[in-house]
Amino acid sequence: TVSARIRAAPHEASVVSDYGQPAVTYLVPILYLRRKRTSDPETYGEDEVCTLVVISIRTGRKHQIRCHLAHLGHPVVCDARYAPQHFAADRAWCPRNFLHRYRLAAGRLRTGECADMG
Repeated sequence: TVSARIRAAPHEASVVSDYGQPAVTYLVPILYLRRKRTSDPETYGEDEVCTLVVISIRTGRKHQIRCHLAHLGHPVVCDARYAPQHFAADRAWCPRNFLHRYRLAAGRLRTGECADMG
């Protein structure tokens, strides 16, 4: 579980900040991938580890998942905004941002019911 306040501004990346709004993200790792780096001559052949995680958010801040994962030091693969230092290497093997939704649901504040949207 990540519980870190997020400060968002228009046209900028969100950041973890003591002055931000409360934000809670739940993470469950389900798969680890270890591969050899091939795109950067300085790190060629070194191991790179990626983790597939299932994420659920308690709050809905701007770029909350991307911001929290980058804050933990485990940014989304191919995320130019929150991990520009990894973007070129990620792009060599993954052509797009690797953040995907498989289910969308929203709670109803008054009733506490959950509406599943797919």
